[in-house]
Amino acid sequence: MRERQFIEQNKEKWKAFEGLIGKKGNDPDKLGKLFVEITDDLSYARTFYPNRSVRVYLNKLAQQVFNQLYKSRKRRKNPFLSFFVDDIPSAVFYARKELLLSLIIFVLSIAVGVFSAIQDPDFTKSILSDHYVEMTEANIEKNDPMAVYKGSNQLSMFARIATNNLIIDFKTFLSGLLFGLWTIIMLVYNGIMVGAFQYFFVERGLFSESFLTIWMHGALELSAAVIAGGAGLILGRGLVFPGTYSRLQSLMIAAKQGLKILLIAVVMTTFAAVIESFVTRYTDISNVVRLVWIALSFVFVIGYFMVLPYLKWSKGTLLAKPEEKLQEDLNFNLELTEIKSIGRLFSDAYGIYRKTLGSYLPIIVVTSILFTALNVAFTYTTIYEYFQFDSDEYTHGPFASVVWTFSNLGVIFSPSSFDLRLIFNALVLIIAFSFSLLSMRKILVNSDIGERLQSSDYSKAVGLSLVLAVVVILTALLPNSWVWLLFLSPLPFVMVLLTSMEQGEKLADSVKLMSIKIWTTYALFLSFVLISSIVFTLLTSAVFAIFFSFAEMLFDLESIDAYKIYVIVYIFFCCFALLFVIPPVIYGFGMVSFSNKERIMAKGLEKKLDFLIEEEI
Repeated sequence: MRERQFIEQNKEKWKAFEGLIGKKGNDPDKLGKLFVEITDDLSYARTFYPNRSVRVYLNKLAQQVFNQLYKSRKRRKNPFLSFFVDDIPSAVFYARKELLLSLIIFVLSIAVGVFSAIQDPDFTKSILSDHYVEMTEANIEKNDPMAVYKGSNQLSMFARIATNNLIIDFKTFLSGLLFGLWTIIMLVYNGIMVGAFQYFFVERGLFSESFLTIWMHGALELSAAVIAGGAGLILGRGLVFPGTYSRLQSLMIAAKQGLKILLIAVVMTTFAAVIESFVTRYTDISNVVRLVWIALSFVFVIGYFMVLPYLKWSKGTLLAKPEEKLQEDLNFNLELTEIKSIGRLFSDAYGIYRKTLGSYLPIIVVTSILFTALNVAFTYTTIYEYFQFDSDEYTHGPFASVVWTFSNLGVIFSPSSFDLRLIFNALVLIIAFSFSLLSMRKILVNSDIGERLQSSDYSKAVGLSLVLAVVVILTALLPNSWVWLLFLSPLPFVMVLLTSMEQGEKLADSVKLMSIKIWTTYALFLSFVLISSIVFTLLTSAVFAIFFSFAEMLFDLESIDAYKIYVIVYIFFCCFALLFVIPPVIYGFGMVSFSNKERIMAKGLEKKLDFLIEEEI
């Protein structure tokens, strides 16, 4: 049968079918029957018109109705609501020991702060700074002791407070990587500061006014500090006490659990900053109203972090323990014959990363050491000359650490003219890209999609990595940021093209796969850019700051030129962070090529149809 005759014979049925898609109240049986007819037509078109638009059209119809049928069979809870109602309370229950320890340390530290302030009148100045104490004493003389909360514009105050407190929360959590010891130190320091600060007002007969003002936001802010401390102790416990798991597996479990708990601390800290910036300044609000607000804040903390987890435990509705979920993560099942959403592509990318991270970490460390050594030997003078040591000029904005981090990132990775740094950068990118492409190839082999790796696979991966590295490196030489962004804009499509070629696709087919669902590709790229930027900033600012603070406690850095050590260690952290964030991006665009291939070939439709039929039976 000719294609035209085939279309004329069936077009009315297809139009009727299009009219049913998306309508509410459709008869599932009727829809299922039409779906079978459409898939029959699709099979015919794939056999006799494989390269014609009618096959693409029928594939799209069949996929749409399958999604409608399958969604009607399985409706999930709202994932956002479920996360806060199920995931976090479960994580809190399993981390109750660490959270309780964090609370005990913090409360005892407050007591130490009060006791120290009682014993030494100058202790408060040493812990809060002379300037703050003198300013507050001046405000007390003016009969406005809480004036410190009224002096700034609300928005700028919110930006400054939220940024500062969120950085402290993240540092407290990430300090757990230093075996939990630095987390304990931060809890002790913050607790002592709170105790000395509160006693400062008690000593002057202003307890009632200070309590009703400070604790309006402090109830949530300090609770969040304790929760972030508990999350850091979880991280430290996973590192120090791996149990029957490998240390990396134990750290993965702890990090996943700790991040969930840290997230609610971040929400509470942000909301507390809103209260402090926009509400606390109104000290003429009724004392009853302020007292009720403080009480409600503590009721929320107690109810959400104590009562709710206990109720879920008593009813047996807690989610599985983090240890029980580890095996699911390790047995990650990669489905390659599905059309996937951005969220699913993102999830698959990090699922692959979990499987490959163990073998990748030694490569990250060795490459970072080599990169640091090469830069110290050949380009250190240039980097040192332009490096920003002091971030004070950026502290007036809400993104101080981000601006500071990326200004120094430019010094290390983006020279204004050609020098050896570009060669070192290319070496790092080639290593990261090659590992990512080969790892994905090995996973495809294990998924019975490819054959055993040959020597040609390695040479192809290195060659394609070189191309991608050159594309990225060339952008560093562009003088104007807008030109740089314009040049960088095709990068996600280049990634789809190269990853599909590495998987064995011909150039023409790879170009075709690259051109499908352009906006999906861009949205995924922006998601990776956002997440990678956050992770990169944390690794190169928060983690680095913790490391350097710890080093300053152990060594006299002034005697051996601290700035030089500062730059050398920072170069290592930058390379480590860059290598760390690259693989998920490559994996994600590799999955895009498979998803786009399914849009064209529809290899997974028959398997899905068999599943639906078996479910009906």
